[in-house]
Amino acid sequence: MNLIVEGKGIFISKHQGRIRLVQGSQVVEEVPLIHLKQILVIDTGVGISSDVVKLCSEEGIALHFLEKNGMVRASLYAAGLTGTVLTRRAQLQAFSSAKGCELALAFTRGKLANQMNLLRYFMRSRKDEQPQLCQKLHQSAQAIQDLLGEMDGLTINREGVEELRPSLLSLEGRAAQHYWAGVRYVLPEQIAWPGRQTRGATDLFNALLNYGYGVLYAQVEQPPC
Repeated sequence: MNLIVEGKGIFISKHQGRIRLVQGSQVVEEVPLIHLKQILVIDTGVGISSDVVKLCSEEGIALHFLEKNGMVRASLYAAGLTGTVLTRRAQLQAFSSAKGCELALAFTRGKLANQMNLLRYFMRSRKDEQPQLCQKLHQSAQAIQDLLGEMDGLTINREGVEELRPSLLSLEGRAAQHYWAGVRYVLPEQIAWPGRQTRGATDLFNALLNYGYGVLYAQVEQPPC
């Protein structure tokens, strides 16, 4: 499980094989280490004991510090978890080889396919009651499918991903426009969503998206054991 710590004045301490959250003289929460995978601190004014840092490093529990908007500011891992170094080295080697192109194509194709499939999922429950909305979703999904077709014409460069990257970024950006347009169609009008915004977003929906992406980023960035 993940422990999310939010609230000024909270102190993260250790107590008999558990992580304890204390605010003033009150125990807010206790979590057994056996179920804990990572701790996410999402606020300022949160304290943490060195015993907790030491214990987390021994147990392989990651510590992540996030801003309110979901941006990861810092992460702490055990020094013995060398997966990050090995991963970075493999990434650098792949950057200048055909393997990097294959991975970049696979990641981009997977992202676009997921966006297309989610829009089609939105269509299922709206075919009978909202046919016009369903048609708009179909158009957005079809546009992304067309972009997937464009990827078939891209060639793998054995010398690396540098020449391929601009084309992939262009495809990803164009697909995002269609995807978020489709998402806007299914949101209630009272939300008055201005469209996708990352940094500086003040509306609730974008703020929740950024928060969720920040938590996900911390999860994905964690080195493999």
